Amino acid sequence: RNLLMFADLNVTDVDDSTKNQLLKQYLSFGYDVIAWNTTIRKLGNQTEKCKINLPKVDNKFESFRIANGDDKRNGEFRQYTRATVVLEENSQVQFINPTNNALQSYDIVAVLPLNEKSFHVSCGSLEVDIITFDMAKKVDFPIKTPIVKQAIARGVYFEITYSSSLRDANARKHLISNSMSLVRATKGRNLILSSAAAAILEVRGPYDLINMGVLFGLSTDVSRKSITSNCASAIIHGETRNSTVKGVLKITKALPKSKSKEKEDKMEVED
Repeated sequence: RNLLMFADLNVTDVDDSTKNQLLKQYLSFGYDVIAWNTTIRKLGNQTEKCKINLPKVDNKFESFRIANGDDKRNGEFRQYTRATVVLEENSQVQFINPTNNALQSYDIVAVLPLNEKSFHVSCGSLEVDIITFDMAKKVDFPIKTPIVKQAIARGVYFEITYSSSLRDANARKHLISNSMSLVRATKGRNLILSSAAAAILEVRGPYDLINMGVLFGLSTDVSRKSITSNCASAIIHGETRNSTVKGVLKITKALPKSKSKEKEDKMEVED
């Protein structure tokens, strides 16, 4: 089941009240995995570690999720933490490294390159799990297959986010155009589809997203992978990246616990 769950790896880390509303929405849509995302615009050695609080899952909504799955769901609902570093200045790149304790405190690390140079570096060498884009605007650098292949070869995933396009017709045009360019460059490989939602009206169900992927040029099967097995692989990539930094390489097909969840479990044992 682990590699066949429905996932959204980009849910905005909002206030607790909105976070609980979002959590209920994801459970009611039958999702199995979400990642709460915080955006870092100025990364440095003094950047604070992850402070994302994972909301508790209400049992009645967990039962609802299991009942609404496309087949029997026997795995627990999982939440992860994610940081997305905006690469506006090329000098930011130097801080994305295995010694940055702030980044290592997140389960998933993504970058959002805003220029061609930072995009090339992201694909070629940065130790990250996901490369994402501002899909509401025209990506003003070429996304070329030879560059993209470097990231794919390293197990890095490319992300399409859709929520901003729900607010504006012009943004919708950019989303479709940018997504089709990305699909062509990747040939449908290593893609994930996420919401970047900050409110419940910005969340769509898994089957709506599969149809959206088809609109962008993916086959139904590949589109489904963009919200299932590809997301699982991105999470495992993050776990492997962090384990390698610590000098312990783990090879696993099962989804790891979130770092925040591991801390909670440890505190409960100590109490």
